[in-house]
Amino acid sequence: MQLTAVSILLVCLVLPGFRALDVAGPCRTLPVVQSFDVTQYMGMWYEIQRYPHRNQPNGDCVVVNYTLNQTTGEVAILNRMRVIADDATVEARGTAVTDPDYPGQGVLRVRFEETPPEVPASYYRILGVVYDRYAVVWSCRQNGANSVESAWVLSRAPTLEGVSVSNVKAIIDQHLDQESFTITKQGEQYCGGAAALTTSIVVFILSVFVMLQSNN
Repeated sequence: MQLTAVSILLVCLVLPGFRALDVAGPCRTLPVVQSFDVTQYMGMWYEIQRYPHRNQPNGDCVVVNYTLNQTTGEVAILNRMRVIADDATVEARGTAVTDPDYPGQGVLRVRFEETPPEVPASYYRILGVVYDRYAVVWSCRQNGANSVESAWVLSRAPTLEGVSVSNVKAIIDQHLDQESFTITKQGEQYCGGAAALTTSIVVFILSVFVMLQSNN
């Protein structure tokens, strides 16, 4: 495939407006991580599985990167996913802060850049985390008398291994619906291709440019 066929699409992967898991009744109250360390939570995470929603109908190779501003305490969010069939990379940017109403707890108040100002922020609740291995994240939004839930399983590596698998399963079995999850494709087999090649070429060109400049 020619490199010109690689398209970069900018869309908003916001929680408002999606349909993930429709639930009868109001949002539940689920226990979240206590003594949450936002600094250790920073960095790159790979999405292993999620509740499906319409803004990611064919999205795979999903990664999210969190960067903490030590001065303001605000977290910059960069989400990337790949639509394999179209060889397209999709990005969404946003910000998060730890919720002051839940001091020391794993609750992040999240807003993406293109979220309309009249739409309330979303709340990401961390149900379980081992900072160097995995995280289980859940969110819920009222929809009239009922509610809409979203959930993600994140990993520091493209796959979950060892005891992390059983730990995540235990959290899901206790609080979530395993059958509602869809698996996110990860790994070189799915996430290399032209998009990765384009990035490599850009990096190579920049490296050559810097080298030529240094020799002048």
